[in-house]
Amino acid sequence: MPVIDFFLNDISPITKNLRFDVGATLPVLRVRVLDGNDPVDLAGGTATFTMKDKDGGIKVFGAPAIIEGDGSSGIVRYEWIAADTDVARIYFGQFTISLAGDTLIVPNDADQVLRIVLGKSDFQRETVIEQQVTQGIQVVALGGTPTLDAVGRWFKVVLSALDFTAAASSQSLTLFQLPAGGVIEMVKAKHSAAFAGGAISAYTIELGITGTPKKYMSPFDVFSAPAATNHRVSTSGDEESHDELTDILVTGTATGGNVDDATAGTVEIWVKGSTVLASGGIFASDGLAVQKDGVTVAGGPFRVLDFEGFTDVTKIGEGTAKVEAPADGIILLGATSLAIHSDNLVGPSTEASLGSKAIDIQSDRTLATQIVSGAESIGIGARSTIAGANAIGIGRDISIGATHARSVAIGDAAATTAADQIMLGTSMQTVVTPGLLQIADGALATPSLNFASEQTTGMFLAASGAQPRIGFGVNGGLLFSADTSIFDMTNISTLRILTLQGVNGNTAIDLGTTGSALRSFRDTSGTEVADLDSLVLRDGGSVDALDWLNRLLIDGNGTTILDWSASDSAFHVQNNPIALDDTGDPGSVPVGAAIIFVDSGSLKARTSSGVTTLAV
Repeated sequence: MPVIDFFLNDISPITKNLRFDVGATLPVLRVRVLDGNDPVDLAGGTATFTMKDKDGGIKVFGAPAIIEGDGSSGIVRYEWIAADTDVARIYFGQFTISLAGDTLIVPNDADQVLRIVLGKSDFQRETVIEQQVTQGIQVVALGGTPTLDAVGRWFKVVLSALDFTAAASSQSLTLFQLPAGGVIEMVKAKHSAAFAGGAISAYTIELGITGTPKKYMSPFDVFSAPAATNHRVSTSGDEESHDELTDILVTGTATGGNVDDATAGTVEIWVKGSTVLASGGIFASDGLAVQKDGVTVAGGPFRVLDFEGFTDVTKIGEGTAKVEAPADGIILLGATSLAIHSDNLVGPSTEASLGSKAIDIQSDRTLATQIVSGAESIGIGARSTIAGANAIGIGRDISIGATHARSVAIGDAAATTAADQIMLGTSMQTVVTPGLLQIADGALATPSLNFASEQTTGMFLAASGAQPRIGFGVNGGLLFSADTSIFDMTNISTLRILTLQGVNGNTAIDLGTTGSALRSFRDTSGTEVADLDSLVLRDGGSVDALDWLNRLLIDGNGTTILDWSASDSAFHVQNNPIALDDTGDPGSVPVGAAIIFVDSGSLKARTSSGVTTLAV
């Protein structure tokens, strides 16, 4: 089977093509890696193959490839499976070869490309432009249709020897389709790799139409070695059909073999063309205007517009185009706005529905009001209404009101309530921040973390620097602030600054009531047992045990047993002397204890050994 050569050293840009039918698994892809003219020894290496489409979509990724023989031939191959070739498309392939700790990427994509085309016939008649802008030159796929204008512009088609697959000495292919009313003004051809292979001894290409194969370029020798001056320029310009597309044919002719014997060869063909008409659909030329039937319907520039399959294109205002798809989808291209709706059951019918410089992308709409009408606003989702200016909505059923400028709504059914607001979801969702959540410092009057219904109640940074302090305010007043060393409640403006309740809801501690620093303690029944207004301690009932204000010590029966100020107690102090009442002998006392008492007017002392009368 044929082998495709790629090189390690820098050479002129080359594109190698491999074409076969959808579903085919032959021919096997075989690539030879050359260093100059010598094969690279791949002995001991391993290889994989990857294939992507032109948009980067992966079709084959890292599939095992085979290094042939002992590796000295420099050939690596990939054997196709049915899943690799089941979709008609243009792909680009690369081998990754690991060799003695090094990695080779073949081809390198910088100046060498392996182009794999599945379903060739599908692409030959394709009318969609495969267009890119490269230094001002439009690149058109083989068999595609270029974008032309009334001024005249260059486009390029790259042709490979592998594009010719006939087992015959000559074959004609559609190089491109000239638009209706098109004029070919000039042609230039230059090959970067000679067409060669098998027993071929000569190879030429020519450009023309059916019946006149040399109309636009006489045979050009592509078998000869490429050189800076080896090219062909033809100024044999002419026009074709005014009403229909015209196939412009390139004919390859081999001598000494068939055209499909060629295993190498690349030629670039530049064509300068123009047109006074544009039919068969809507298309855009870079930097110019979208047209239909020669009428400008939308301003450019546009890089690529592919509207093949759309059923209706209408001009709905100066500088505005509406394009409707078969399933009622719509692309609305305004002079300053863009809307893409997959379901256009309701509006917009005019650009006026969109906000100036707005972007509106929705997969579903059920009401005419579900549109981005705010100036310079963006909406992405479904069934969303974004009326505020400079707003952004992402999700389904988004709502941003006309007065909610500069607001953002994200999430299912998210709806803003004011301007300059970011709304994350609804009450049905939970907002999770895997990373850090940073908020503003805030102030007492405007806490950084507050409540929707009480925006002056919340948390803020009370002090920053070496000793930062956090503060909590209620209704604009300071509740407290704290740092690592101080819990500060000195700025409280009310009299009561701390109240603690017991298990039954009664006050356990009340700090800051008028006239006290510590007011009361209560038991579980709610009875006050301590009142530090005057330091009163009670026995659990209404009887005082200690009354500091009246300087009394009272027993459990309510009898005063210590009085700092009165003379009617068992023990009292008055005007400095100590007075004892005549209570009689108290009886026995514990060993080691002594009691002083008055008995019949005499001062006596009782110990465990008896009673002794004391001299006064």
